[in-house]
Amino acid sequence: MISEKNAHTSERAHELTETVLARYMFASRYTKNKTVLDIGTGFGVGAEYLLNKGAETVHGIDFAAHVIKLAKNKQKKGLTFSTLDALHLSKLKSTYDVIVASEVIEHMPHGKYTMLLEQIKNQLTSNSGIAIITTVNKHFSSPNSSKPLNPYHTIEFTPEEFMKTIRAVFKKSSFFGMHIRNNHYMKKANKLKSSFFYQIILKIGSFQSVRELVAYLPQNLKSRLIGESTLPKLTNEDFIITKDSLDTSIDMIAVCRL
Repeated sequence: MISEKNAHTSERAHELTETVLARYMFASRYTKNKTVLDIGTGFGVGAEYLLNKGAETVHGIDFAAHVIKLAKNKQKKGLTFSTLDALHLSKLKSTYDVIVASEVIEHMPHGKYTMLLEQIKNQLTSNSGIAIITTVNKHFSSPNSSKPLNPYHTIEFTPEEFMKTIRAVFKKSSFFGMHIRNNHYMKKANKLKSSFFYQIILKIGSFQSVRELVAYLPQNLKSRLIGESTLPKLTNEDFIITKDSLDTSIDMIAVCRL
């Protein structure tokens, strides 16, 4: 996504999944009539969404040149893209009213996540700038594991660790948790995740080479292979984002101000 020599297309989506859409829907509360920087933009679908929701301009950056090449097919008035390492934001000529870093911090090289936050802070418009940082909740994404189960993640935070990391850089911050409120889905998902077969699949999937190969399979085939095709299909209505509810969340969101 950013600052990785092996940028992973399988970690991006050509279309907004329901989970990703929920994050950008939340971010759009803060981006209307604002200049926006979208870090780790991937194919640019989230950046385009923010523009369509009323942002004045959106500039998307990603470390992977081949991904940005495809994102540039979406360029239009107010929407631009460029290849840039997130640790080198100072190379940008502009500051921004809002900077969005959705599921980026967990991909940073070891020890560099604070540097990312400092770069974001320095690139915000003085006094009024807002940064929206989202990341997975370690309790949900890698339960009972000392290291991330996702091979593309170098670090995952518990709620306490995430809040401490954000507060070390930003004076003002509010925290939100994203939850799945479809109880039927959660019951079936928990049953699937506790099965021996799924645990084996999870272990196999922790290898980067396996994920790279699986990325070429159609999504419906991947879902059948790991058993997720049996789960109810989620919609926008199945996600809820609430303040100060990080412990039980699937994703954590920090809204940061200078």
